[in-house]
Amino acid sequence: MNRKLTLNLGTRRNYFPVPTRADRGLERYWFPGTGDANLDNRVWVCGVGSVPKDCGVKVSKKLFAPSIGIAYRVTDTFVIRTGYGINTDPWNVARPMRANHPLLTALTINAPNSYSWTGTLREGIPVLTEPDLGNGVVDIPPTVVVNTMDTGFRRGYIQSWNFTLQKQLGGGWVAQAGYVATRQTGIMGFEERNYGLVGGGGHPGRPADQRPVQLLLGQPVQRDLLGLVAERAGEQPAGRPGQGRGQKRSAAWAVARPSMTGRRSRRCVRPASGLRASTACWGPGW
Repeated sequence: MNRKLTLNLGTRRNYFPVPTRADRGLERYWFPGTGDANLDNRVWVCGVGSVPKDCGVKVSKKLFAPSIGIAYRVTDTFVIRTGYGINTDPWNVARPMRANHPLLTALTINAPNSYSWTGTLREGIPVLTEPDLGNGVVDIPPTVVVNTMDTGFRRGYIQSWNFTLQKQLGGGWVAQAGYVATRQTGIMGFEERNYGLVGGGGHPGRPADQRPVQLLLGQPVQRDLLGLVAERAGEQPAGRPGQGRGQKRSAAWAVARPSMTGRRSRRCVRPASGLRASTACWGPGW
């Protein structure tokens, strides 16, 4: 802009398509209650038969991430800097979705109660039959764990901003104080759709450890939905035990003095007033 003011503006566009395998797409589980008997409690093998390769999952192509940076030179020895930016959460969803039925069958067998057992060594592990992919729609046993994605998959974002004061002191000393903050909105993770409810969740006739999807599947097996599990950092999903928020704050200041050669320096970072932290120093002699 001019000798005193520097302004940096920018943006980028992020696009995260639905991951695929080398020869086809991933897998997608349909929870009971879709209203379609051909989908309820079944798994799509995406890219096989009539099933689309993206599993019918829609992702946004408008994930813009703007940023701005400002530096203002008040005097020749005093500079003020500030900046702000947004970044889309880049979490790789291929990792939690890479090992699903029927590619990998994670079998979970639950005992009738906490005083009994699931089976004996003589009986051994139940025999698993490899499913026929057929038209891309396969059945899933009620004892198999699975992860899945929703039709409208959304990503969260992270905001970052900072404010810094830098002053050149006499004798080659430079003092700097700054504030840096980061806040995440839309935290990604797994939501257990077959979670247990305290005391049966107020449903008459439901045992205390009965789970909602268990009524349809006949098993308390884990069924996870990948997506946004909280709107902001520290929040729990609404209506679930442990709802609340968390917050962390920190600050630091630093003073540096170049060595006599001008090529090496010592630097220390000390905690701001009222904060518990140790002093860290590095460079020659530390």
